[in-house]
Amino acid sequence: MSKRKSFKEFEIEQIQDFLAGVVTDEETQKKRKFTRVWWGESSFENKDAIKTLCRGNVGRYERSAAAWNPDKKLWGAHRLEAVLALLNSKLWVPECFPSNLIEEAKRQIREIVEAEEALMEDDDDSANEEWGPSSQTQCLPVLHGGTAACVAFGTPPLMRECPECHVTPLLQFLECYCKKEPMEWKICEGCDVSYHEIKLPSCLC
Repeated sequence: MSKRKSFKEFEIEQIQDFLAGVVTDEETQKKRKFTRVWWGESSFENKDAIKTLCRGNVGRYERSAAAWNPDKKLWGAHRLEAVLALLNSKLWVPECFPSNLIEEAKRQIREIVEAEEALMEDDDDSANEEWGPSSQTQCLPVLHGGTAACVAFGTPPLMRECPECHVTPLLQFLECYCKKEPMEWKICEGCDVSYHEIKLPSCLC
């Protein structure tokens, strides 16, 4: 049986409102590209620690994700990951949010962040498998429009530039601007490189 505490309807709404954050102003959205902010109270001596926690992984987030409200004297975060870090630090308390709901808010934020990270990792893995050969992928030199290039095994077919009209044939139609008959360009089944029986008769085979 689950030991998770049950919450009343108005408490659930409070948590959901907090997780949604506050919509940022037009200037922030235009200049900093952040659409949400979560405000909270903290002491002045902890301001540097708060900014560091808001910034998070600098390599991934080049823009500072910390926000400052001069009217209310509040620090805010623009990302849920930073909100979770702030809550865990106990140096920052959400504005107008009941303390008895913080643990449940942290739990839900953790689930959201983990789900988003897993989705991003899946997307990265799929992109690498489909389009991005690793540094150990074997490559072959190919003459591409008169210059040497490398094409890696496992990549989509290499579409070479036509030496007459200097247009790369579309993969779907295998045509260029100086075509006389449709389907003049072909893809070699052995090396996945485009060729033309008259203009570029050679492939890698």
